[in-house]
Amino acid sequence: MINQELIDFSHHLADISEIIAKKYFRCNLGEVKKDDHSPVTHADREIETIIREEITKKYPNHGIVGEELGDNNIASDYKWVIDPIDGTISFAIGKPIFGTLIALTYKNKPILGIINQPINNERWWGISGKNSYFNDQIIKTRNCKSISEAVFCTQ
Repeated sequence: MINQELIDFSHHLADISEIIAKKYFRCNLGEVKKDDHSPVTHADREIETIIREEITKKYPNHGIVGEELGDNNIASDYKWVIDPIDGTISFAIGKPIFGTLIALTYKNKPILGIINQPINNERWWGISGKNSYFNDQIIKTRNCKSISEAVFCTQ
């Protein structure tokens, strides 16, 4: 189901997305509106295009679910789910609070996920049933006995 090769490959995809995001960050190339009126940037499209090419080259039978370029081979047991720039508005106005989201599912269950924030050099990643990491350090959630003890933050 999950192996070191898939883990390493997911980090390879995050590394590629980081290079492209940094190339476009604060370049003011403009964004366009999608049919749902949400913005999309050149970085969104280039990141997703390159990630798709890398996945197809390495794992031609894997499916891909992408925010910008649609889905393909979704009947596959393995599916990659990609949001090339989560926080497109922040990215477009030059705020460094955005990231690339990469997930891998097996038989429609998530088995791996990465949140990569390239400007802050922060990467959160985890594997289902195993550890989660912030960069290379193991992280854990607080043990809350009830939802009232939990802390949640959104921008």
